[in-house]
Amino acid sequence: MNGAIVVVAFASVAGWMGANTSRTAPEPARALWRAPVEKGACAFRVDWRDGAAGTFAVVGGRLRIEKTNDVGRVVVTAAETFDASAGAVVQGFVECCVVGGADPLRARGFPRLFAGAREDFKWTRALFAANSAESPLYSQLVNTAPGVFVRKLCRARAGTKGTMTSAIVVEGAASVTEWRNWGAEDAGAADAAWKAANARVKAPDRSGTLEPEEEFDRALAADVDHSARFVAKDGFARLEVDGRVAPPILYKPTPFGMGVPFTGEGRAFDNAGVNLQVVNVRFGVGGGRLGFWSKDGFDVAGAARRVKDAMRAAPKSLFIVTIRCDAYPEYATEHPGETWRRIDGTPVYGSCSQGEKNPSATQPKGKWTWVSNHSLVWRADVKRHMTEFVAALKATGLAKRVVGVHLAGYHDGQFAVPVADFSAPAVEAFRRWQER
Repeated sequence: MNGAIVVVAFASVAGWMGANTSRTAPEPARALWRAPVEKGACAFRVDWRDGAAGTFAVVGGRLRIEKTNDVGRVVVTAAETFDASAGAVVQGFVECCVVGGADPLRARGFPRLFAGAREDFKWTRALFAANSAESPLYSQLVNTAPGVFVRKLCRARAGTKGTMTSAIVVEGAASVTEWRNWGAEDAGAADAAWKAANARVKAPDRSGTLEPEEEFDRALAADVDHSARFVAKDGFARLEVDGRVAPPILYKPTPFGMGVPFTGEGRAFDNAGVNLQVVNVRFGVGGGRLGFWSKDGFDVAGAARRVKDAMRAAPKSLFIVTIRCDAYPEYATEHPGETWRRIDGTPVYGSCSQGEKNPSATQPKGKWTWVSNHSLVWRADVKRHMTEFVAALKATGLAKRVVGVHLAGYHDGQFAVPVADFSAPAVEAFRRWQER
């Protein structure tokens, strides 16, 4: 069933608020190994380390690990190794269900792959490969609804001989977990399966959740200016909204640009009491992303409309406006002297969120030449359009419910530097810094 979809959650979730039994994951692609659970417990080595204690069993095709104390770790290893192509990247997968209550801050459980028989429990860059979803946070034993399994993943590169060993590790605080569907697959095939699965997911149209415009306009006209700030109280940073301490919780949706009028769940969060939300306003248009700054000019009315629609979806909420300051793709052609350059003078290409780290002789598909973040020309244009945008929010009254502005852009939305910038604007900025 290569590329098919299987349901991960399957049992009763009565009483579990927000449990989603429709979540799915791709069926493992090009499987290289499957845990021989049909052979029973004798097919696995169980090593209780550093004082860890508990029991291990194979019941009904599942591995049951009960860790009865709060120290050490147990490593369950398949007794037989499996073979992969030398140097190939392999993805391990397993589904985990927390049967007994677990402390997710102190209890961890995760799969691991080792090249040959050599164990390595260090967190390395290879473990953060695309779609691996593995990180120290991901390894926590988060309590699941009864009978609901969560898929955990890991990655490793096969050695020169291609021999690999698969393991499950449970450590930290006491826990009772069950594990099923344990195996390993070709990582490239897994990426393709996830991509195909994501393409089949269609964003729902939630435009019907927006408050009627006339009703919203009346309430907005009668509203007051709101504010928010962080203050120091009792030795902690506290969020104050309209002078009162509020929970520092916000909803950050992706409600626009999905090919449907409105997809955000602002209304559900608004009704649940999460009344601080984020609306993303992208300036530059590119890569299929809907923005408001193009070669034809800045659509200030459209940008203000985006904020209004987000507010109509959450009429009880206040908002932080994220402004993505990226320039549109043609901007680099219009201002060739303002573009991001490598040390050899070649351009740096990027998409709406990621810069190209490796040099390319030709412009990669779906990417364009990035503007230097140090360009004073680009900065002046962004400031001008930002001023127009803020003026529109004030003129329409929408600014009453805006309590913060978050500037974002370029690599990872954080103005990160994947490649050192040796453009003329960057060199000039460095000289100005030196003269301070």
